[in-house]
Amino acid sequence: NPIVRDMFLQEALMLEKMKHPAIPQIIDIFEDDEGIFIIREWLEGMSLDSIVKDYGAQSADMVIEWGKELCGMLEYLHGMTPPHIYLDMKPSNVLLMSNQHLKVIDFGTVQEYDSIKNSDTCSLGTRGYAPPEQYIGRSDTRTDIYGLGMTLYHLVTGINPNEPPYEVKPICEINPSLPKGLEYIITKCIEIAPAKRYQNCTELLRDLERYKELPPKLGLLQRIFRKNRAK
Repeated sequence: NPIVRDMFLQEALMLEKMKHPAIPQIIDIFEDDEGIFIIREWLEGMSLDSIVKDYGAQSADMVIEWGKELCGMLEYLHGMTPPHIYLDMKPSNVLLMSNQHLKVIDFGTVQEYDSIKNSDTCSLGTRGYAPPEQYIGRSDTRTDIYGLGMTLYHLVTGINPNEPPYEVKPICEINPSLPKGLEYIITKCIEIAPAKRYQNCTELLRDLERYKELPPKLGLLQRIFRKNRAK
């Protein structure tokens, strides 16, 4: 069946052209009279959602390091020509390998971004991790930033946004010992309006590197304005 064959090969052919440490590598693809064979890098690790289930919320320092790796992988995808959007970032799609680095799996939802099109060809997403625009087929690279933000939220709080009550509170309200800088980053990642999020992974990665300096201090005029508004 040509349709089934094409669906089977789509993810493998996409992965074959990607070269990044967090993306599983395709070793070879070949076909004979009996079928199609895909030889891929052997992955042996534990998914991040399983780690949270077994060991609870992870430390802020660990989550930030994971965030940097995932952000770097997304930055690579978004920098391709044309840009590729992952569209399904969540802890269950990330493996922690024995070398303590991450591998992202399940590239079946990846889409090439076309700025001319008014909609995507795929509006699938995982509830809790996918932003509103993904369900109306208008995703762009900022859609992945939302998914990464919700992934960091899950890892550092232990709360799965895909489960009831489906509410997301500021992380420091859940655990006051968590860094305010990380709360600032996650909050900015998961803004409902894409224009209010980080506009690219370079911005996000820069803030992850300097999270202890966040949130930015208000200037004198900003403090006066906020004080007047509070009155």
